[in-house]
Amino acid sequence: MLYIPCYSGATSARGVAEYEFNLKLATSIKEELIRTGFRSTHLMVPAQNASLQQRVDRATALKADLFISIHHDSVRDEFLRPWTFDGRKNWYFDDASGFSLHVSTRNVKYGASLGLARAIADQLIANGLHFSTAHDPKNLFGARKPYIDASRGIYRRDALHVLTAAKMPAVLLEGGTIVNREEELEVSTPAYRSRIATSVAMAIRSFCGYAASAATDRVIDDIPNMHTGPGSNRATIGTVPSNEQK
Repeated sequence: MLYIPCYSGATSARGVAEYEFNLKLATSIKEELIRTGFRSTHLMVPAQNASLQQRVDRATALKADLFISIHHDSVRDEFLRPWTFDGRKNWYFDDASGFSLHVSTRNVKYGASLGLARAIADQLIANGLHFSTAHDPKNLFGARKPYIDASRGIYRRDALHVLTAAKMPAVLLEGGTIVNREEELEVSTPAYRSRIATSVAMAIRSFCGYAASAATDRVIDDIPNMHTGPGSNRATIGTVPSNEQK
């Protein structure tokens, strides 16, 4: 499940609404996930009047296994600086850059949320991207939130309802800092979106592979049959003895 908010959000250094960046990036991630085999990938753009809880309920109704909220970053308004672009006054801040990841320790799947965030961060870094330190408490221009993992740019965001109330592992990804004039140009390119999409898809594959291994690494109590192929209608060739691993 990929989620983007319906409101315009921040405004880039060149006057473009954050929503446009979010939609393009989320679409790229969805396409990459489908290309790599995740056929049940949903892109949710809720109605503007939908409450935050209704958006979480929608993800639950769709039986989403993972919830990733796609955003692009800015800074506090009082730190934005004026400049003129294309004959119009706009606002920028070039001293922050990079992606960031956010999870809630109040999410019922917090451990898995953090594991997913770490997997995404590792792939983004491996693909040459750097994380933002803008939200570090010592930086007045950011959200001033504590790190959960300072080595990967993962922050604690317990007040974000969609992360806290989600019934599945939930991560918020800030794909880049669009008030940074140079980074805005970079995140606008298909090549940049492709790097993030590939990173996220690889991270989810790794995460789901680990989860599958962990889920099957347990002793089973019943005695299931083994067949010559998938489906119980195939010929039985033996059984899995009790107390052995699946």
